[in-house]
Amino acid sequence: MEFKVRQIVDDYRAYLEDCRAYMQYPPRLFVIMRGLPGSGKTTFAQEVAR
Repeated sequence: MEFKVRQIVDDYRAYLEDCRAYMQYPPRLFVIMRGLPGSGKTTFAQEVAR
């Protein structure tokens, strides 16, 4: 899971760098997480925050 999270964040950051060249306000990434307790929502959020 750690690799997938890092890959998603890295891809989004690269996309933002591309957008900055031609957009005044680059798009934001919003993630809505839902699921049962213990399904990894907090772990995912902590990995993205790193």
